[in-house]
Amino acid sequence: MIIILMGVSGTGKSTIGRGLQEQLHWPFYDADDFHPKHNIEKMASGQPLNDADRAPWLETLNQHLQQLQQQQRSAILACSALKRSYRDTLAKTIKEIAFVHLVGSFELLFQRLSKRKNHFMSADMLQSQFDTLEPCPSAYEVDVVETPQTLLDNIIEHYQLIPEYHSSVLLSGLMFPEAPRWHHNKLWFTDQHAQQIICCDLDGKHQVIAQCDDRLGGLGWLPEGDLLVVYMTQKKVFRLHEQELYLYADLSDLASFYCNDLVVDALGNAWVGNFGYDLDNDAPVRPAELIYIPYKGQPEIVADDVIFPNGCLIDEAQHSMLLAETFANRIRYFHIENNGHLSQQSIWADLGDGHPDGLCFAGNGDLWVALPNQKQLVKVTKGGQIVARVITQKIPYACVLAGEQQDRLLITCSATSDPEEAKKQKSGQIEMVLLTE
Repeated sequence: MIIILMGVSGTGKSTIGRGLQEQLHWPFYDADDFHPKHNIEKMASGQPLNDADRAPWLETLNQHLQQLQQQQRSAILACSALKRSYRDTLAKTIKEIAFVHLVGSFELLFQRLSKRKNHFMSADMLQSQFDTLEPCPSAYEVDVVETPQTLLDNIIEHYQLIPEYHSSVLLSGLMFPEAPRWHHNKLWFTDQHAQQIICCDLDGKHQVIAQCDDRLGGLGWLPEGDLLVVYMTQKKVFRLHEQELYLYADLSDLASFYCNDLVVDALGNAWVGNFGYDLDNDAPVRPAELIYIPYKGQPEIVADDVIFPNGCLIDEAQHSMLLAETFANRIRYFHIENNGHLSQQSIWADLGDGHPDGLCFAGNGDLWVALPNQKQLVKVTKGGQIVARVITQKIPYACVLAGEQQDRLLITCSATSDPEEAKKQKSGQIEMVLLTE
């Protein structure tokens, strides 16, 4: 989405633009910064610009907006855009664009401009702008007699705007990173097709913890500190103890297809999902099992009707589990009984056409959820409302909050999930967002 704040001088376009930038984390641009030197000198001398002066400037602005669109970036632009022809030039080929018209009385705006210093637009030029202004029926009008915060609230509510973050690369050159976990101040994850367990710090320094002999799924820790890891095609869970891997649980008689993610509670009880069908060869979708492995006990099926159970979380305080059903496009809630069985199931969030993969808690009861088919990460409330998003550089598959303040979002990404292509391309990477920025 591109928001263009239009209107004559003195309406506070830059103030509102910077306010939206602060609240939404969208980049803000002032059209005045794109004027060529000739235009600035002309306005500074008290001469209004003509259409010939504006034409190349408007084209430059449109090209900038097109670049933002190609990068899937939302943005705010402050530009007077007084004539319809100017707005047409700005908006051409931009798919999602909205004009917000900041309006105010001549007397109010003249008073504001009279107090300005070191600005090339003088108060005496205000009347010429009012004379030039052509109505914009499609614009959302806000009266600048209101406080800036009221204007910001009204604009955000009218367009249902949400914060949007953009990631940076922490670590690259991986095949297909998955199952990120934040443990003892390090990021742990599996490079699924490289068959490796890796950990790294927030500077990107990393090491291979174990080289395995299967595609790897989820990770989790037992109370004594040993690491559990899913061997996907073997349908087994292995335990890493003193740098050696030992068989922990054989799920081959319980899982209908390749095993996938895993979650472990504080007591060492684990739950493991599986594909349910041959995803890589486009077999028909069918339900899968969720398998419970009690600490030092025998595995058993506790659900057999989940559609591609994937990322899962446990809320210890609420004795509950949230499970991403990737190809059912939803997140399901379960209550966890004392024996590890699941009850009181319900739909926590319907994600429309989004395929949820990995997820993590986001605070205030919300979740960060990777939607690979939409190439974005979203913050979701109970019920499915999206309240923030992250635009990643590669396709996101899973995420975890990290850092001492849990203010960094780490995301496993790749250009492809195809096993052979992932091995060839090595496009996998860990991307990071600092949520406090």
